[in-house]
Amino acid sequence: MKSENIERLIQVVTAIAVLVGLGLVIWELRQAKSLAFTQIIHANIDNAANHRVAVYGEELRHILSKACFEPDDLDRADAFVLDAYFISRVEVIQRLKVQADIAGFSTPWRLIAQETVREIISFPQGRAWLDSSNSWILAQPDVVEFVGSLLSGKVEPCSASINRILGSVNDEPQSTK
Repeated sequence: MKSENIERLIQVVTAIAVLVGLGLVIWELRQAKSLAFTQIIHANIDNAANHRVAVYGEELRHILSKACFEPDDLDRADAFVLDAYFISRVEVIQRLKVQADIAGFSTPWRLIAQETVREIISFPQGRAWLDSSNSWILAQPDVVEFVGSLLSGKVEPCSASINRILGSVNDEPQSTK
């Protein structure tokens, strides 16, 4: 009688172990699927970002400088480049949000998004672009809502930070070498 009870107990424990093992395998497969899906999305975002970098090419710094200090001198080609630049900045937010949502990574996407949006709206054209462009509205609803909440805030213009940098460089004592 005792050996039958022990045998049944062993069978029950073995069955439970098999079920737990099966549950772990299913959990790992779901994780692998989520990570693979995240990698696919990231690859697509990378392809789009690389395309945008090719669009704005080597002249972005000149166009950003013009947008900041001489916005009336912007032409259609400059506007085309600014559009690609602003879209690529929103894609940074999208990428972080995808990591948080799909893969379950706890990325501080709102904190990084806040700085990215401030960077965009520090340019007068950036604020106008976010207000009116349909290009970025394809973003996830959470991202659109969060970006919209930042549009009403006051942001330092791009020229202020650049002038601070230039002022600190010009204020440094000259080397006597």
